[in-house]
Amino acid sequence: MRAIAQFEFGSADVLRVCDMPMPTLRPHDVLVRVAATSVNPADLRARRPSSARSIAREFPLVLGYDFSGSIVELGSKFAGWQVGDEVIGCPSLMRQGANAEFIAVDHRVIARKPKALTHVEAASLPLVGLTAWGALVDRANLREDQTVLIHGGAGGVGHVAAQLVQLLNARPVVTCGSSQSLAFCRVKMQSPTC
Repeated sequence: MRAIAQFEFGSADVLRVCDMPMPTLRPHDVLVRVAATSVNPADLRARRPSSARSIAREFPLVLGYDFSGSIVELGSKFAGWQVGDEVIGCPSLMRQGANAEFIAVDHRVIARKPKALTHVEAASLPLVGLTAWGALVDRANLREDQTVLIHGGAGGVGHVAAQLVQLLNARPVVTCGSSQSLAFCRVKMQSPTC
C-alpha cells in the first residue's frame, strides 16, 4: 500500500510517499480503507517530539490521528461491524497512523461515520470531538443550563466544544483572537456569546 511515512524526526521535509506492507490485523481489529484523514497538533509533536514529550517510536512512522473510511476486513474478535461499514476514528499513538491507503484499528475505538457528512468532513471530527467530550462531559460533568467559557472558540477543539455545549442545552461563551475567528464562531454556533 502507499503511505506517507517518515524515517527520522524533523520538519515536514522528512515525510515521504512510499510503499509499506499492508497492516496486520490483531484479533479486535478491523482493516479500514482510508478515504480521508486530517492533520492535528499531535502529528507535529510525533513528527518532531520534544525531549519532554518523547514517545519511543519505530521508523518508518506513519502519522495521521483521525480518519474516515470503509471497513474492508474484520479481525477474529470483532463485534457489531460488517465489511462495507463507513467509520471514523482515532488510531492509537502507539501504532501506525492513517496517512496511508489502509489502517488496522481496534474496532472498540471507531464509530459510524455520520451519513450527513462527507468522508473529508467526518475525518476532521474524531480527535477534536473526543477531546471536547472528554473535557466537558467526562471531566467537567457539564449539565444543562450551565455557562461554559471556551478560549479559542474558532480552534479545532474550541468550535466543536462550543457546539457540544449547545447540543447539551448549556450556554457557550467563547473568546476569539481576530475578527475572522469571531465571524466563524457566529456562523458555526446558533447564538454564541463572544
